[in-house]
Amino acid sequence: MLLTEFILHRKGLLSNPLVSENNQDKKGVVFVFPTKAKLNGSHGSIVRSFNGLEQTNGTHWTPNIYAWGKSKSGSVSGFEEHNLNAINTFVIDIDFSVNRKPDIDYIINLCSVVLQALPTMIISTPKGYQVYLVLDDPSYISSANNFKSLYTAKRISENLRRAFYEEEKATDTGCNHFGIFRRPNEKNTVFFDERFTFAFSDLMKWSIKYDRKTNKFRKNELKLITNKNHQYPQVKESWFDQLLHADNIDSGNGLGRNNTVLTLSLACKQSEYDEEKTYNLMDEFNSRLLNPLTDREIRRIVKSAYQKSYTGASREYIQILTETWLGTRPQFASSVKHWYKFKKTRQERTYSHDEEWISDFKKYLTKTISNQRGYVKTTWKEVQRDLSIPKTTLKRIVNKLKGQDIILETKRGRKGYVKITTKNVLLRALSVNKKLYKLLLLEFSKAAKFVWEELQQTRVVSRVKQDTKLIGGINEPLRFNYRWGSLEGDNHAAPSG
Repeated sequence: MLLTEFILHRKGLLSNPLVSENNQDKKGVVFVFPTKAKLNGSHGSIVRSFNGLEQTNGTHWTPNIYAWGKSKSGSVSGFEEHNLNAINTFVIDIDFSVNRKPDIDYIINLCSVVLQALPTMIISTPKGYQVYLVLDDPSYISSANNFKSLYTAKRISENLRRAFYEEEKATDTGCNHFGIFRRPNEKNTVFFDERFTFAFSDLMKWSIKYDRKTNKFRKNELKLITNKNHQYPQVKESWFDQLLHADNIDSGNGLGRNNTVLTLSLACKQSEYDEEKTYNLMDEFNSRLLNPLTDREIRRIVKSAYQKSYTGASREYIQILTETWLGTRPQFASSVKHWYKFKKTRQERTYSHDEEWISDFKKYLTKTISNQRGYVKTTWKEVQRDLSIPKTTLKRIVNKLKGQDIILETKRGRKGYVKITTKNVLLRALSVNKKLYKLLLLEFSKAAKFVWEELQQTRVVSRVKQDTKLIGGINEPLRFNYRWGSLEGDNHAAPSG
């Protein structure tokens, strides 16, 4: 099966016949673009069948399905949110600065830290990677429920990008959530496993949990009191002038030139500037950049800011832009209309919550443990030093995690040590290192036992799937919250201990 067909679930295009009266598949189209340069003018093709998709060449595409598409003078239209029929995948775009692109292991580890799971697919791009989280079933968009599923999906996408941005600042948090991305092929696909698909309901639960965690922080960090009868003009705030006169803003660091122009334009709109005055300001800003955008792009962004129902520049985007390009936190208006109360930093607090230490400990293990070995051999003193964590706190959180997430093996004495791993890290390593079980059998018996159980369960699932194929059933990929492991393994007896 083609990678693109896997993402589309072979559902939704006109060539796909309805298999039953109860089938909820919707007909629709995807858009394909021959090169990145052709995107500016929307010069592309509208694809209405899988046969057509296979015959259409292009470097970029829309992995989600739209209801219809129009073509006029070589330009296509219709790939807008209100025209979505089905969401097949979430995509996280990570663009690094020049000569900073890391290897694929870094991205795999990044996904493990953020999601405690592996992605479905990772596409290599000239400056970075695009991470595909393919749904095990499409999420259909309908006006019947006032597009509730679309708003839910957008919230999931926003939270995914925020979570990735917290760990890697090169994450692009501003690109279209369900727009145009790199089209996967055999050459640019550096990681793919069809078992690692995601249930929409599980991603929704993850998003709700993430919202609760971050909103709790945001409510403590920032309290805003505004006079509803008057909005303080954003163009008069200090951050606006600082961004407007910056000349070092470029692409490749999460939010870049395009997002800066949009943010500044929205501030102008909120301050009741007309569109022409805003364009002139953005043209001046662009002329100061060392690597400016085209005039056509500037006009497009300004027009977009005024056409859509934005009310002003997002504070979250302002903060990311100023921290990324100016190296400072934004200073908002200090009048009585804008009061801010900042939460103490973690360093200023006498005690940190256990959940913060647990998160640090898991991230430390995920980043420290290699995929080839599957565990780290160290001492508790070294862990304390690396995390700057009190001994009693470390002991407390380890006791909380024992038997749940972490696997330990300790040896006391002058030559004592501790071998540590987590179940998620082992599963990650198992997908990369086919000989992991044999290695752990010799070096870390408790971890080997867990891996053996995973291999056995995976073989059972694999047999069930194979039997289902033979009787003509539907071969669905495993959902991300199922246990999984390598299908290849040596026929050893289960380890003891």
